[in-house]
Amino acid sequence: MGLFRRRRKQVEVAVTIEPSQRQRAQTSPRPRPAPDPPEQGVPQVPQLRLGSCSRVDVVGESYYQQALTAICHGQERSGNVPIDKAVLIPEPDNPHDRNAVRVTVSGRTVGYLSREDAGRYQPPLLDLHRAGFLGWCPAAIIGSADAYYGVFLRLAEPETLWPANSPGRLTLLEADRSVAVTKRRPHHDVLDELLGRRDAVLVFGELVQSTVTAGKYKGSPCVEVTVNGRRIGELSAAMTQRHHHQVTPGCGCEVIISRRENGLHAAAYMPRP
Repeated sequence: MGLFRRRRKQVEVAVTIEPSQRQRAQTSPRPRPAPDPPEQGVPQVPQLRLGSCSRVDVVGESYYQQALTAICHGQERSGNVPIDKAVLIPEPDNPHDRNAVRVTVSGRTVGYLSREDAGRYQPPLLDLHRAGFLGWCPAAIIGSADAYYGVFLRLAEPETLWPANSPGRLTLLEADRSVAVTKRRPHHDVLDELLGRRDAVLVFGELVQSTVTAGKYKGSPCVEVTVNGRRIGELSAAMTQRHHHQVTPGCGCEVIISRRENGLHAAAYMPRP
């Protein structure tokens, strides 16, 4: 097993997933991002950024310490801020595990998803691969060449793994914790359009500094949340006060939109204050 015990933040939405990720892909066209530069050991196909609002540990790093040492230039790594880009490669023909998912950083294999995680993540990653893409997510390498390097990924749950839009030029904030998007009711048409036939979807939203235009907090600062240039709501006054210093021009975050019994819900994933 890997260096770290598997921990995963619970996505704060209750979802019912459609029978097939492939069906979801057919009903909601995926963006076609420009391909990144090719990497050694990685198929040369376009790469799609995946959601990152949960944590998944990599296993088997002990077999790849030489690669990890080369990636880190033998330097010690500490802290939980993911600074690397991990590409996930499904391997249905792997002789040891037909559900295998290989993890690469800088074109070098650094480990695999655990058998449990691979069984959950390989199906959507295979659908993505059949559509002509590989998925990537932020990763953190922790440790030192003198001791041991371990790896963990920031990766959304399989049900909301594929984003419905591209982040474009947005600088995405780290997806540490969910914050409710308020004042959604006037924008239910936008939320419903983004959801389509799904019960939950991940999108990249832009955060915009603004002011409250009416009500008790009129004139106070607020942070608007927009998706593809269309407003879907804003952070509450308390959450604006907590996070406004993190919001700069051109920054964005991951947003999970879901359909609940009491209506449409949206949660923005923000860094810890």
